[in-house]
Amino acid sequence: MKKYHRAWSRLLYLVCIGLSCLVLTACGKGDPAVSHADQTTTESAATTEATTASAAQISLLDENGKAAYRIIRPENGSDNEIQAGIDLNKLLKELTGTAFTLKSDFLMPNKESVEDMADVHEILIGSTNRPESVYAKEGLGMDEYVIRVVGTKIVILGGTDAMTYRAMKAFLEMLEEGSEFKLAEDLDIREKIERGDYLIALTNQGESTLQIYDISGGVLDETSLVWSYKMPYYNIAGTKFRHSEKYGDVALVVCGSNHGYMISYPEGELLWSTSSAASNPHSIELMPNGVIAIASSSGNEVRFFNPTEKYSKIHDAAVELTDAHGVLWDEQNQVLWAVGRTVLAAYKVTLNADGSITVKEDVARHATIPSDHAHD
Repeated sequence: MKKYHRAWSRLLYLVCIGLSCLVLTACGKGDPAVSHADQTTTESAATTEATTASAAQISLLDENGKAAYRIIRPENGSDNEIQAGIDLNKLLKELTGTAFTLKSDFLMPNKESVEDMADVHEILIGSTNRPESVYAKEGLGMDEYVIRVVGTKIVILGGTDAMTYRAMKAFLEMLEEGSEFKLAEDLDIREKIERGDYLIALTNQGESTLQIYDISGGVLDETSLVWSYKMPYYNIAGTKFRHSEKYGDVALVVCGSNHGYMISYPEGELLWSTSSAASNPHSIELMPNGVIAIASSSGNEVRFFNPTEKYSKIHDAAVELTDAHGVLWDEQNQVLWAVGRTVLAAYKVTLNADGSITVKEDVARHATIPSDHAHD
């Protein structure tokens, strides 16, 4: 066994211990879902299940040890879905010692159809255009994934990109623990991840993605990644994860030269955006009154927006702050703190009845920072 896969085995074992709220269900075709615990309650049940699995299996390799399946990923999938297909192809080769073909689900117009692919042996990773993927996606929650054998197809799919990646790794673990790279012909696994109380939002500048991790199990790595959102611009500089009465749970982020966004969580719907932040935005905050503040360093300003429309073409108010880098709402004192190069300032922010915004500094809280280039 390769070192890489031994490491994954240990890692997934630790994740299983840490995330005690995992619910694993498996069901046969046409049968209601039953819990993993119910399946293994008695020794006889486990024996029956093992006998059934061994009686009807499919193999990823043919009689010559070559790949019997090809990997299909979405042609128009997200960057994360495409990467999941690339990684699956690479790791399957490492695991089996043979090369698999990786293709997109693109079909030649007027020459090919999904019906033509019905008898082709394929591993479908992500939201492909194959009926088996489309069917599996129906009713699939944001916190769930499926690994399913349907005729000549093996479906690996999550409710989000992060869950698809989790499903892919669970699939590889399943193969590693089995023998001769075989799967039960009626394999149908559906796993739901119950979110814990410790969610954090992080910015991944290398991949230009906003990411949310569940660290309830004490782990912060790709196994605890539960949500991601690809940003259209580079240099993601700041994020907040907030709840409001009007918008529910949202992720806020600034990136690029002057852009800010508010995205619903976990739906991933773009609720609001602007390209009118001052130059080089570094931090963003949503206040209880619905006002959004963005601090920008090169622009030397904190700008305020009333997100009544999905796209803000102009800011509603602004205050000057040299090298503005951070904004943070203070619930106890009902002020917005902002930090600049050598200044810590607090502001009273009012959303007026006509939709305008009034900003007034609470000068009693103004402080000079003894060092330079304050950031957060």
